[in-house]
Parts: sequence; C-alpha cells; structure tokens
Amino acid sequence: MPSVSALSRHPHSAVAVGEVIGAVLERLGPTPDLAVAWFSPPHRHRAVELAATIQNLVDPKVFLGAGATAMMAGADTVTGGPAVVLWAIRWSDAVDLAPFHVEPGQALPPGAPGDTVIVMSDGSWSPAGAGADIDRGATTSLVTVRSGSPGAALVIGGRIVEHGAVGVRLA
Repeated sequence: MPSVSALSRHPHSAVAVGEVIGAVLERLGPTPDLAVAWFSPPHRHRAVELAATIQNLVDPKVFLGAGATAMMAGADTVTGGPAVVLWAIRWSDAVDLAPFHVEPGQALPPGAPGDTVIVMSDGSWSPAGAGADIDRGATTSLVTVRSGSPGAALVIGGRIVEHGAVGVRLA
C-alpha cells in the first residue's frame, strides 16, 4: 500500500502545484486510488485551477481537497505561509471508494459494517450526525478534518463546493 506526500512552500500557485504533482508522480506514478490536497490561504483564490490541474495530471480515482491554515507532509510543517500539500495512496488490494458531498445538516451516505469514512468539513457540517452511523455499526472508523471556516473551498473530483463536507467511504 504505497502512499506519498509532497509539500511546496512556493508562493506562486502554479509552481507550487507543479512541484507537488511532480513529486507524487515521480514516487507513485499516475492514477492513485485516492489523492487529497490542502492549500493555504495565499493559494485559495486559485482553488479551481489547483483542483483541475491535480485531477487532470495525477488522475486519481477519487480526489478530495480543502483549504487549511496549517499543513504537514512528512517532517515538514507550514503554518501561516504559502503551502500546497498533496497526499496520494494506491492500495495493493481492491478497495471500493465512494466519494460524497454533504450539505450542512445532512447525514453521511449509508455504509456497511467495516467501512472507514474520511470527511473534510468547512466547519458548517458537524460529525454529530455521523455518530448515529457508527452506533448502527455502519461505519467502523470515522476520520474528520475541519478545514477552515464555513464557505472555505472544498474539492471533490475536479470541482469546488462551498459548504458542508466532502469525503470518501472506503469499503
């Protein structure tokens, strides 16, 4: 199950996304099962272009992303400065990936026992409703990341959504 992460501190969005894409493609190759990107406030105004570039060049089966004020990749950490992080993974065994977008107040899509769910929220969506999903045994693990303030750009596929949460259910 190889996975790689790359971080760029470059202040120019096009250069930063090129650096992380190049590092991921060099170490993992194209078409990973899942890719997740985070971009700092200096790059958020280019979120549409960053997302489309990653989706087109890395070509992950599932792609998620979000704005963030602090990021890390390996031993590198950035807080408050320009940064783009890209993490990608390719599972050695078949994994069913079901990406989703939920609006504020909306429940997670239904799942099955043993599923893992990764959720990235802008803060307007709460995992409180997801607790019922775990209690019913429909999810084994729930990982949530709050990425910025309500209305911060969230990425699913190559498109931007502005409210709620994006995520993927792994089965």
